[in-house]
Amino acid sequence: MNLLSEDKIARFREAATTGDLPTLLREDYLDILLSAYGTVPQPLLGLCYQVTSDNPSETYRGLKHLQDIDSEIPEGSEYPEIIVGEKSTVTITNRKYGAIIAVTEEMIRYSKLAEMTRIGASAGEMLGRVVEKKIAAAIEDTSNTTASGSTLTLSRANLETVVNAFRIQTATAADGTTIKLGLTADTLLVPPSLEYDATRILNSTLIPGSANNDVNVMKGALNIMVAPYLTSTSLWYVLKSNWANGLVIQKVIGPPPELSQQEVKGNQQPDSTFRYDKISYKARMLFGVGVIDAKFCIRSTT
Repeated sequence: MNLLSEDKIARFREAATTGDLPTLLREDYLDILLSAYGTVPQPLLGLCYQVTSDNPSETYRGLKHLQDIDSEIPEGSEYPEIIVGEKSTVTITNRKYGAIIAVTEEMIRYSKLAEMTRIGASAGEMLGRVVEKKIAAAIEDTSNTTASGSTLTLSRANLETVVNAFRIQTATAADGTTIKLGLTADTLLVPPSLEYDATRILNSTLIPGSANNDVNVMKGALNIMVAPYLTSTSLWYVLKSNWANGLVIQKVIGPPPELSQQEVKGNQQPDSTFRYDKISYKARMLFGVGVIDAKFCIRSTT
């Protein structure tokens, strides 16, 4: 990941006498930052429905589902309208994460390439982990998921029970009646401690240990997602990914992160350059994570 080179260091030394150094250096650091960010596995980000935001927070109102949208609409009759509920609201707040990347004159003068690269790469990796940690925290908040009704260990029988319960979840229609949502789960989310149990349950052709080598009907039923930032070693989750009413990440700045140069006014050098012989850059993201409807996920506990 060392994108810097001796040739570039020579260019940086020359640019330092013309005032072009901050801009040239930023281009290389942005490459290092994004390359390092991209090396961090982000399975949870792939579960989120992604939206853009330009406000400090966004408020989502739950939908009151239609009772019978499948009914024929007679000629001249009105179409039923999807009603936005006032009682169920969720506010997702955007939060800022980041760090300062500082390059000193000595780093360039003495060709400290490894140190320069490591600073930028560390920022990229840390910001990559922040995204996963915040999504994991949202999932582990019990108010954001639906309880299974009892504490269940991960087994084929228990997984079948939860998958079936997922399919028959209901909601209140616009007229107050109860309707089935018809949701289908696509992902089994587990901590690393349950990865191999999950693999045996969902990838085995036959049921391990069965007397008659019974066919494993759960084979391939769900995608296995392993999330290292889940804090529990025993909880597991069955969920529907990328559902607009489920797990949401709203993006203002990134992810991925942006890199901005310290502000320079007119022809003046940044204050830190004058006083400390260093150039500073800000690597940051601004985003929010939340859940609109807890029915997107059933957890393995009460």
